Amino acid sequence: MVPADDAGRWDLVDPSGTSVPLRYSESLWTLLAVSGGNPVTVAGEWTPDGLTALTVWHGGQAVAL
Repeated sequence: MVPADDAGRWDLVDPSGTSVPLRYSESLWTLLAVSGGNPVTVAGEWTPDGLTALTVWHGGQAVAL
């Protein structure tokens, strides 16, 4: 996750640098905390406004967002 702009939008970025916008929700802070800035697997729902992150995996354990 990286800040995409000064308006508070965040993007989810893969190792190649390709990014998708994340829809804001309070759970994004949980996603950031679980990842600790490291690569993680994220599952979510794609909407016209961006990805709604629903689950993140860390160390083989799923964490609901």
